[in-house]
Amino acid sequence: MLMAALRLLTVAAATGRIGYVFFIGHELVAFDLSRKGFKNTTQAAAVFQEWILAFKPNVVVTERLPKKSKKGQRARKIIQTFAQIASHNYVYDITVTPDREGRSRHAHAVHLADIYPDIAHRLPRKPKFYESEDRAMILFDALTLAHIILQDPTLKLAAALDTPMARR
Repeated sequence: MLMAALRLLTVAAATGRIGYVFFIGHELVAFDLSRKGFKNTTQAAAVFQEWILAFKPNVVVTERLPKKSKKGQRARKIIQTFAQIASHNYVYDITVTPDREGRSRHAHAVHLADIYPDIAHRLPRKPKFYESEDRAMILFDALTLAHIILQDPTLKLAAALDTPMARR
């Protein structure tokens, strides 16, 4: 019996923007960001619902936020909204803590651009210390979450579903 390829949609939120990356199996198929989706939770829900309807994922990955996260209240509420919308669409919702393996956000983005060259053209230059972060970095935040799942999808999905396999 053939198994259908994993349809993985990962979403991230940061001040002023939300972004996604979408994979079928290990192939990066689509990515984009929205500034409109960050205005409030209603807009975020509408934009996210559009993405779910367009891509029909079977797994949605969002960021697990520690209590001491630097994310603002609006970003936190939007990330919670993503999880609620996922549950209403009957897709597996997995929360993952971002792991940049000790790298800065930009260095990790460069690393991911090497692994996933289809998104490399969206890699912004490293900002000067006095400059704002480029809004395209949200794509690499979403890609970080996807990369964690794709490194070992069976174990990560089993852990999310709390199956005996994950408890080994």
